Amino acid sequence: MIRNLNRRTLLFLFLCMLILVISIYGQNQQRDKKLPVQLETSAGRFQIIMNPEIRMDRFLLDTQTGRVWELAREVELQDEPRIWVVLPRIDNDQQMREWLATQHNKKKP
Repeated sequence: MIRNLNRRTLLFLFLCMLILVISIYGQNQQRDKKLPVQLETSAGRFQIIMNPEIRMDRFLLDTQTGRVWELAREVELQDEPRIWVVLPRIDNDQQMREWLATQHNKKKP
């Protein structure tokens, strides 16, 4: 079958395969760029993690305890200072029940 194909057809098939390989490679490169970026390169206890897609998505991770803080802005205060606010961590059903007991339903309009 290959003997019946002329050079133009073989060249066309080769270029199609090349374009396919390049597009797959490019998609993998784009996917790698969307992964969260770690600002600290050292393996210290605290790491600042951010999402490159959302400018304000910044988190402080304690690598020893697993605690996580989110960088927040206190809009009710003068100059709207930014502070690290600890995020609740729920590891089991008991902790989920305890956390839910502190929460309230939204008021209906």
